[in-house]
Amino acid sequence: MKSAAENVYTQFELSVAKHPDRIALDSDKQQLSYRTLYQSVEQLAAVLSEQGITQQDVVLVKLERSIEFITAVLALLRVGATYLPVSNKLNESDLSFMLQETQARFVICTDVTSLPGMGIEVLDIVDMLAQQPTQSAPGVTRSREACAYIMYTSGSTGRPKGVRVPDRAIQRLVVDSDYIQITPEDAIYMTADISFDAATFEIWGALLNGARLIIDGAEFSPTRFMRNVAAKNATIAWLTSGLFHMLGANRPEVFRPLRAILAGGDVLSSAVIRSVLNTCPDLTVINGYGPTENTTFTCCYVMDDVTLPQDNVPIGYPIRGTHIAILDDELEHVSDGESGILYAYGDGVALGYVGDRDKDNAFFYNEKISSGLIYRTGDKVKRVNGKIHFLGREDNLVKVRGYRVSMEFVTEKLYQLDYIENAFVHLIKDHAGNNALSAKVTTKKPVSSKLIKQELATMISPYMVPDIIEVKEKFSLNKNGKIAKNQLIEV
Repeated sequence: MKSAAENVYTQFELSVAKHPDRIALDSDKQQLSYRTLYQSVEQLAAVLSEQGITQQDVVLVKLERSIEFITAVLALLRVGATYLPVSNKLNESDLSFMLQETQARFVICTDVTSLPGMGIEVLDIVDMLAQQPTQSAPGVTRSREACAYIMYTSGSTGRPKGVRVPDRAIQRLVVDSDYIQITPEDAIYMTADISFDAATFEIWGALLNGARLIIDGAEFSPTRFMRNVAAKNATIAWLTSGLFHMLGANRPEVFRPLRAILAGGDVLSSAVIRSVLNTCPDLTVINGYGPTENTTFTCCYVMDDVTLPQDNVPIGYPIRGTHIAILDDELEHVSDGESGILYAYGDGVALGYVGDRDKDNAFFYNEKISSGLIYRTGDKVKRVNGKIHFLGREDNLVKVRGYRVSMEFVTEKLYQLDYIENAFVHLIKDHAGNNALSAKVTTKKPVSSKLIKQELATMISPYMVPDIIEVKEKFSLNKNGKIAKNQLIEV
C-alpha cells in the first residue's frame, strides 16, 4: 500500500524522484518529463515568491487546460498558497464576486487586458515562465489540512458557493485508491474544464502516481476525442454521463484503447454501458458519484461484463478514505432497502465554504456519527445488498396528480429503454395550471414518442409517465459536458 506524503506537493516530488525521465505532461504543443516539469515549477514558485505571494494566499488562475495551468497550480502549492481555478468563459460579475469573497490578491492569466478595473494584481503566466528569479522559493511547511484549492459549485439559483478542499482530500482521491489503481504506465486523458472537480481526479491522478497527463486544450469534440485517445495511447478517461451516452450509443469502439472509463454527473444507462462493454470487452466502466464538497468521488461502482446490472446502475460503495451514513430526518440510520439522506465523512470532506455561506448547515459535527466534520449531501439513496443506489435529490421530488414523483426515477426508467441515448425530465404546467411532467430524449434509432410512452407505461405507475415526450435530434451540452438543462426547459 502506498502511503500518503505530507502534502500534495511532496507527493508530487515523490513522483519526480521515482520517475524523473517519464513524461508527465503531454499536449499538442510539447511534452514535459517529470524532471523538466519540476524545474519549471520551482522556477515559477521563485517568481511567485518575488511577486509577494505567500502561504495561505488565494490566487485566482484563469487559464485553459494547458501545461501552463498545471505548472501554475503546482507552483502555488509549492509556496503554500491556494489556487482558485476559473474558466476563461466566466462572466465578469461572477469573477468579481469570487475575487471579493475569497479576498484573492492576484490573478494568473494570459490576457492581462481581460480584467479591467478589478483592483487586483494581474500576473502573466507567459512572462513569469520566461523570468529568471534571483533566488529559490523559500521552503514552507504545508500540512495535509491546508486548503489546496477553492472550487465554486454551479448552484442552480443564486451565487455559487466556494468549496475549500484540503490536500488530504486530494491524496485520498488518487493515492492508493481502491476504485482504480493508477500506475506509472497509465495515461489519463484530461477533458474536464479546470473549474470542474473532475479535473482534480485527472490532474492529480496522473501526477501523484507517476503517470502521464494528456492535456487537450481545445474545446471538447467527439471526433477529436476519438482520434486523440488512440493517437496518444490513453488508458484512462473521465466523461460526463451525457458525453458517455452520446459516444457509447453511437461510437462505442472509441473506448477500445482505454482500460478504464469513468463517467458521472447524472444517471447512467445500463443499456449504453452494455453496448460499450460488448464492443470493448477488456474495458472497465466506473460510475463515479460525488459532490464537490466531498472531493470528486464519494462512491464508485466498477463494472465489467460480469458485474453490470440489468437495470438500475448503482453508485456502488464508498471509496477508500470515505465513510457514509444513510440517515432519516432524526439522524438515525435507516434499514437496508429503506431510503434516506446520504451523509459523508472522512478524509474527502472539504473544510467548508468560503465565508459564511453554509446557511443550511450542510457541514456539521455530530459525535454520534463521526468525530470529524460531516457533509450532508441532500441526495436520497438506499442500500441494497451492500450497494448504494441513488434515488434523486431530496429537493427534486415534485407533486404530480397528487403523488410525489422523483424525476430522477423517471429518467432512470427512460434509460432502461435500450434505444434511449439521453433523457431529461422536468416539471411544466398543463393548460389548467397543474403540475405535469415533460421528457426530452435523444434516441439511437428513429422511434416515436407514442411508442416511448407505451413502453414506459409498462415499467412505472401511470401517474409517473410524462404528459409530453419530445424526441430531439441532439441535446446541447454546457462547458462541463453536462446536459444544458436550462436550454431544454426554455425550449
